[in-house]
Amino acid sequence: MILQYWDYMFGTVAFLGGLYGFLLAFKIYKPKHKKESDQERMVNWHLKFGKMMKILSPILMLIGIYYLTVGNTFPEEQTSQAWTDADKQQLVNECLNGTSNPSDARTINYCECAISDIMETTTKQEYIDMTKLPVKELKLKFAELTKTCVKKFQNE
Repeated sequence: MILQYWDYMFGTVAFLGGLYGFLLAFKIYKPKHKKESDQERMVNWHLKFGKMMKILSPILMLIGIYYLTVGNTFPEEQTSQAWTDADKQQLVNECLNGTSNPSDARTINYCECAISDIMETTTKQEYIDMTKLPVKELKLKFAELTKTCVKKFQNE
């Protein structure tokens, strides 16, 4: 879930880091030093890294701006991970094949309800990862995800 915001997080950190480096490199921001040794350290930093930071900090800011404005740099990766109608139909068919009476209207309605609940509460990648769990854990996870459908169809 958090990975979908990776580009924005990276862009923000890159931009702010570049901005801070820019302000330090061009001596626009001068931190207050409590000790004389801190002042000397800053002078030494400027001598050692000043030229490099004058070049790299604008580049880092541009990279940050790029990631913030473009956003998702791999849209084909995320769209391939989105649920489709074909995915739903395939899962419903798999659900029906695992029942004793796949043509029963109640069974069809239950499978459609259960698959809808699974698709609403998990991403496609989470579902794929879930199917790799041991059978006992998988059954518990599916029971948890489809409990509203179970209650709904028990009451009918």
